[in-house]
Amino acid sequence: MDSLRDKVTQIFKSESMISAVLSDLSNKGLSTFVKLTVRPFTHKGEKVYQLEYDYEKKVLHKNVSVEEAQDRILELIGPYFKQAVLFTADFDLQVLYHKKNGIKLIEGKPTKVKTDAQHNRVKQYIIKEGKPADFLVALGIMNAQGIVLKDKQHKFKQINKFLEFIEDAAKHLPQAEALKILDFGCGKAYLTFAIYYYFTEVLHRPVKVIGLDLKTEVILQLNQLKDKLGYVDLQFLAGDIRQFVPEGTIDLMITLHACDMATDFAIEKAIDLEAKAILSVPCCQHELFAQLKKDQNPLLYKHGIIKEKFAALLTDALRANALEVLGYESEVVEFIDMEHTPKNMLIRAYKKTGPKQEALVRYREACTHYGVEPMLGKLLSKRFLTMSDMKKKEE
Repeated sequence: MDSLRDKVTQIFKSESMISAVLSDLSNKGLSTFVKLTVRPFTHKGEKVYQLEYDYEKKVLHKNVSVEEAQDRILELIGPYFKQAVLFTADFDLQVLYHKKNGIKLIEGKPTKVKTDAQHNRVKQYIIKEGKPADFLVALGIMNAQGIVLKDKQHKFKQINKFLEFIEDAAKHLPQAEALKILDFGCGKAYLTFAIYYYFTEVLHRPVKVIGLDLKTEVILQLNQLKDKLGYVDLQFLAGDIRQFVPEGTIDLMITLHACDMATDFAIEKAIDLEAKAILSVPCCQHELFAQLKKDQNPLLYKHGIIKEKFAALLTDALRANALEVLGYESEVVEFIDMEHTPKNMLIRAYKKTGPKQEALVRYREACTHYGVEPMLGKLLSKRFLTMSDMKKKEE
């Protein structure tokens, strides 16, 4: 045991550890968690370690000092876990415990790379685990103690990732008055509730949020839940994007996984309502696939899966360009890691200027080059024609 203690002490003293994983319970009766992962990170300029306890149905995190992390590893190897791997910048240390033979240490070449941004491995979420958020408890993502359920970890990460985009968008919205936000195609409304919670509980800002979806039964349930939570300025309505007419303008429009051309209808509606910010995660994009002719690009369009992916990318690129035509600063960014959802493109746009003629030229040239006529272009055609007429008069 002394040799293990010496080795672990050496690793911690050199600050070379990237992570450590303890697994394979030696006595199930002694422990309620089945795995422990240890990671170092920097918090407020100080080196600390995160202990990630993996239970059957939940994951619990705890930040501890260097000494506590070292003692915890030494305490658990043997009596609790039969094996561990300590990944360091210099070597990997495998620890095997056998009741008769004791502890065996196997040192091998390093398999992980330590970076300067090692502390970023521990994510500081906007909604933090360990502090109950009423809507997450109600939706079955957290328990009453604020612990995220194991099978809901991906949803918790997705919500926090989306709130990072909301955090950025908030900087581009009016700061004095209550904000108006529309969520088209809200579905089960995880993110609709998250937006309301973020503005009211984190930013302490007045906000009016409307979630719209086609499913009447789901909308009824969502309104019952928001009433139970006391979210007085959150409202859910049943209806189609194209027929929806709210009062006045809006500040932010979001649409998540609106299928195929529903994303285009949502973007058009946001423009009609003079939205200052648009966040859109498209889904199931089939429109341009049929318009791309194989003889135009046999290499790219020969394989269906490649053609499908290219059609989706082209659709989003043209959508972003169309928004630029009308004075938005737009970009396409990653929404969430592919391991959580394949629908990982987000179009982010902020209204900054008036119409841009040069962007319209680019849009039309791209449509001509690829031989496509996107739905969004059709929906915005009158605006585009008005711009062309204005350009002719100037000339």
